[in-house]
Amino acid sequence: RGVDKRPNQIVRGEMVKKMDPYAVSNRRIAENAKTIKAHAVRPYLTEKQLVDVDKVSEAFLARAPHKFTEKLLDSDVNVRRNALGTMARWLLAHPEHKEAQVAANAVPALTKLLSDMDLTVRERATEVLALLSSIHNGVMSMLQSRAVPDLIVAIRDQLSPVMRQSAHTCLQRIAAYPEGAKAVVRSGGVSQLVAACGGGTDETSSKPDPGPDPATPGPPADAILSLGCCIMDADGLGEALICGACGAMVKLLNHPSPAVLRAACRNLELLTVAMEAKAETIRLGAVEPLVGLLRHDYWPV
Repeated sequence: RGVDKRPNQIVRGEMVKKMDPYAVSNRRIAENAKTIKAHAVRPYLTEKQLVDVDKVSEAFLARAPHKFTEKLLDSDVNVRRNALGTMARWLLAHPEHKEAQVAANAVPALTKLLSDMDLTVRERATEVLALLSSIHNGVMSMLQSRAVPDLIVAIRDQLSPVMRQSAHTCLQRIAAYPEGAKAVVRSGGVSQLVAACGGGTDETSSKPDPGPDPATPGPPADAILSLGCCIMDADGLGEALICGACGAMVKLLNHPSPAVLRAACRNLELLTVAMEAKAETIRLGAVEPLVGLLRHDYWPV
């Protein structure tokens, strides 16, 4: 608070001379006094205005998305961390500003951060992308910025369950669109998802996704749900059958988690449309565990 005495707001001697070649010192003083008076301190808020002090100014709302995007590209890792954390809290508290954040080209910057060397930056970048994927323009921006291949790499990250969960959320929302599902299939997402579910060929399969809880073996329901979104596409369904998705789902019918059981049964329903897939599923021994699930305590299963 106080009088605004910034140099660029005060008429200096040279400026006055340009305005009036015959200016004298008294004229300079008068012009400075007028400028200082024009930039004087505004009065304090009245009691009536105190009701609206929590409202954020429109000028800040216009600048904030662009400032966030600018900080995402900073070379300092701490600045990137803080910017991502603030963005996540900002979008959670004010989801109506997601459109403005997407319009500020935040998605391409966030996509680059998915391959950052810092684990915290990668985690927070996927969290913010998951928030932005809840709107149509966010998904379209992710498709344009080719974020799908980086998200597929993120679902296999063994260091961060948070990153895997956020990446699955993004893929599920992207694959809900026909063009998004095709993008996931073209990027090799189906084979990676089948491998994350514990199936696949020798080239694609490795250790299944351990999930957030070590006491619960096998993949979390997120990986199975992501696969279910991909097999809604005809090409994704065909690739899933080739990669051994039926066998992976049959193995999961003995899983202790109701969420995993429900997702696995839904995927089997989608996978066994063709008679050949039905025969293969029966040969793999799916009938007995499915009959046993009819007596499951959790009615959605």
